[in-house]
Amino acid sequence: DRVTRDWMGLALLPQAGVAMGMALVASNQFPEYKHTLLTIVISSTVFFEVVGPVFTRAAIRHAES
Repeated sequence: DRVTRDWMGLALLPQAGVAMGMALVASNQFPEYKHTLLTIVISSTVFFEVVGPVFTRAAIRHAES
């Protein structure tokens, strides 16, 4: 339904940790961008792992209503 679809993105934010593995693979393929790539991915992953559960809870509550 529409409510579930509208809130699904927020519910997926805690899955950002998968990006860490992908960033490590990419940094091996592009060593010239390794420092920049890992800095951005690690920073954004930490941020989304902190705020992700809050948004997931909100998404679930809105989808139930």
